[in-house]
Amino acid sequence: MNYDFTLQMKDGEPAFNTAGGRTPEFIAAAHAVNNYLDELVKVLPITQDQLDKLSGLMAENVMQAEKGAFEYGLAFGTQINEPDNQKAKRGHLS
Repeated sequence: MNYDFTLQMKDGEPAFNTAGGRTPEFIAAAHAVNNYLDELVKVLPITQDQLDKLSGLMAENVMQAEKGAFEYGLAFGTQINEPDNQKAKRGHLS
């Protein structure tokens, strides 16, 4: 997979594209969810506004998960590269 690590600035702070690492499996799962929601709308008494709200909440959930995973990975990578973490670099995390 080719990752885009282009550094952007937002409000004077560095902002990374956390969605850049979406895999084909993620995209396929997102399409499956979308298709399932389309089918549910046909049989459930749900309004377009309710569906829009549900879709927005789901998208926000995914974005927050991506952001949290990215920040975790960045913090881990930063910590493991600190000079006092030589044991961790050799695979002995504790």
